[in-house]
Amino acid sequence: NAAAAIRLMIKYELNIMAVQEHTPWNRTLSGMKKSSIERTCNKYGFFVTISKLQIIIIDKQLSACHRETTIYEEGRIIKTRLEISSGNYVTFLPVYGVPHFSGNRNHQDPNENNKLQTIQSVQDQLIRLLAMKALRDNDLIYVFGDLHATPDLSKNFHYGSNRIAKHLLGIIATCESINLECAIYHHWDDMEKPIISHHGSKGGRFIDGMYTLPVCIRVAAV
Repeated sequence: NAAAAIRLMIKYELNIMAVQEHTPWNRTLSGMKKSSIERTCNKYGFFVTISKLQIIIIDKQLSACHRETTIYEEGRIIKTRLEISSGNYVTFLPVYGVPHFSGNRNHQDPNENNKLQTIQSVQDQLIRLLAMKALRDNDLIYVFGDLHATPDLSKNFHYGSNRIAKHLLGIIATCESINLECAIYHHWDDMEKPIISHHGSKGGRFIDGMYTLPVCIRVAAV
């Protein structure tokens, strides 16, 4: 519901919001529904980018510094780049991770092979956007969303038997490989633990997060 998202943005004074799982997994937005979302956002002073898997809503107050919003991997990654001062940029990367599993799997299963290919494709795209572009250009970087993995397997991020190791090709492993840090660690003392964002029949775990550069955490704090 775009109107509900906008109400949250106004209430909490948010300039950017990424909405994930905006439709059931087996459906897509019709042209009519996309037009309705666009009209609603425009009515309240926001512009919107709609993909298959994510919607990103940006306050039009940022239009003067907005430089790019590009969709990758059907919306598993959306890159938004803003020029926050002359020659200085911030890159926001809302991501929607691929569900994955640990342990031995039958990789002859076509569905499992397709999943691995998608995970690999998302990793490759992130590397291109981060290591080969944003880091090279000295952008401030924020990678956030449903990562489908946890920072570690400690009880701080899990309860019950809902423990799945980080996938070697997953978003967290990719961010860590280029020295991005989990922002949650920098707010550790102010949060209740365990920190859980997904609850299920086997317990809960923390699958939503943000990875960034140390300097970006200091900038956000300021």
